[in-house]
Amino acid sequence: MIRHLVLPGLLGETEGVLAFIARELSRNSYLNLMDQYHPCYRAAEYPPLDRVLDKHEYQQALAMAKHNGLHRLDRRQRVF
Repeated sequence: MIRHLVLPGLLGETEGVLAFIARELSRNSYLNLMDQYHPCYRAAEYPPLDRVLDKHEYQQALAMAKHNGLHRLDRRQRVF
């Protein structure tokens, strides 16, 4: 299983990670896209890390995974 923490405002980084997984590892990798980021110690000094991930960003990350052919996604649901 590969776990990737999706960070607020950094979906470009997530896109790169997902493309790497699909290209260099396997599109059959079991993937957990984690949405649990929570700002804490001095996060206010580092926007956009000063907020939680919003529902739209997480949905975009899921769409990116599918776009890259990653289909074995952990299906736990977050309540926003």
